[in-house]
Amino acid sequence: MLKNVKNVIAKIKSSTKRNLAILTCFLLCTPIAFADLGNLKDKVT
Repeated sequence: MLKNVKNVIAKIKSSTKRNLAILTCFLLCTPIAFADLGNLKDKVT
């Protein structure tokens, strides 16, 4: 039982690190994408 709990906690820790990295990349890329969209809208209209 304890071994399973430790494994689960380790998996959660590793997955949260990966998720945080993905979230950080996403947050960094989103403003850039929005800026590009704004430029595209200006060109279209």
